[in-house]
Amino acid sequence: MSQRWSDEARAKFRSPEYRAWTMMKTRCYNTNHHKYPRYGGRGIKVCERWKSSFESFLEDMGSRPGKGYSIDREDNDGDYTPKNCRWATASQQASNKGTTRWIEVGGEQRTLQDWANRLGSDPQTISDRLARGWEPVDAVSTLPRSQAQGDVTLTLDGRSQRLFEWAEETGLSSATISKRLKRGWSIDRALTTPSGG
Repeated sequence: MSQRWSDEARAKFRSPEYRAWTMMKTRCYNTNHHKYPRYGGRGIKVCERWKSSFESFLEDMGSRPGKGYSIDREDNDGDYTPKNCRWATASQQASNKGTTRWIEVGGEQRTLQDWANRLGSDPQTISDRLARGWEPVDAVSTLPRSQAQGDVTLTLDGRSQRLFEWAEETGLSSATISKRLKRGWSIDRALTTPSGG
């Protein structure tokens, strides 16, 4: 019986949930930890229910949904509490950081990283363009020179739109459409062939 308990205890202490629990407390209360200034140093605390009990933390949070998930505070300035925490991927957490840059184009607000993903570009390219005074719509829709295929306005069936607008309408990425055009595809084929086709 004691051996069984020992195996269970060992499994618990090796679990990703237990590691998340201990690191959460370390960031908030260990003044020697390199992340303390961004957590405990800013006044971020762990609620009493979780601070004193891993079992309570696990009961409230549940098991980690999968590899690549870690604990995230939805309000980046709030404490670690059941109402403020969730399991989230790195990209979800990046969108939640106070330093995340948001860009609005045509009434649509997305992170700099999201716009870069849609363009098939590096976020720094868009950031540099904005710093040079580009209009946001141009910064997030103009392909980098290395990807550009002539004019980024494409005409299909008498309709002319910027490449990123076609990407939005077709569900294809700007990079996919651009690569197809570079390979000599017609505009019709580049815009109407489903992804993977």
